Amino acid sequence: IGESVIGRLQEKYSRILVLFDNDEPGIKAAQRYQDKYGIKAINLEMSKDLSDSVKDNGIEAVRDKLLSLLKEALV
Repeated sequence: IGESVIGRLQEKYSRILVLFDNDEPGIKAAQRYQDKYGIKAINLEMSKDLSDSVKDNGIEAVRDKLLSLLKEALV
């Protein structure tokens, strides 16, 4: 996401989170957003990505984990 878009989002919203894939490129991208924009990342460590997490663990387990991660990140 470009810097101008991030700036507009930061003006509009008090908190922004990102959720990238749980692989090396996703983890590095999350760190870049943290370093450059101060945006927190949540990391769903269930599988490589969200769709694989649902396939591997079921939608209820993923929903519960995401809700927990969101609550923790937004405190």
